[in-house]
Amino acid sequence: VVDGDTVVLSDGRRVRFIGVDSPESTTKIEPYGKEASNFTKDRLMGKTVYLEKDVSETDKYGRLLRYVWLSVPKGINDGEIRSKMFNAILVLEGYAQSGTYPPDVKYQEYLTKYNAEARKAGKGLWNQDSRIQN
Repeated sequence: VVDGDTVVLSDGRRVRFIGVDSPESTTKIEPYGKEASNFTKDRLMGKTVYLEKDVSETDKYGRLLRYVWLSVPKGINDGEIRSKMFNAILVLEGYAQSGTYPPDVKYQEYLTKYNAEARKAGKGLWNQDSRIQN
C-alpha cells in the first residue's frame, strides 16, 4: 500500500483507484492521510482483489487505473457496490472523497452519492476535527 488510493500489486505494478482521492500521506502529509493509508493497508494487504478497468489503462504516472473489488460482484447495483467495491468503501467510510476523472466515470454517480452520505454523516475526513476544505 502506497497510500489510501494507491497500491502495489505482488508483481510490482502500481494501481491507482479510479474515482476517488484520499488525502496525501507520502511526500506531503494532509489531514487524515495516515488514517486513509492505514485503512487501505488493513483492508487490502495480503488479500486477493479483483480489478476492473474503465476506459483508461494508465494515468500519466504509468499507474494502472482500476476499480478494486473485494469479491466478484453478482451484479452491478447499489448493494454490491457498497459492500464489495473498495473505491466505494473508501468514500462511504470517509477515507477518500469522490472525484470525477473523465473518461473513467462508469461508477461516478454512485461515488458522488456516497460522498454526500459520508459528508452528511461527518465520517472520517468529513469529521469536524479532521475536515478538509472542499
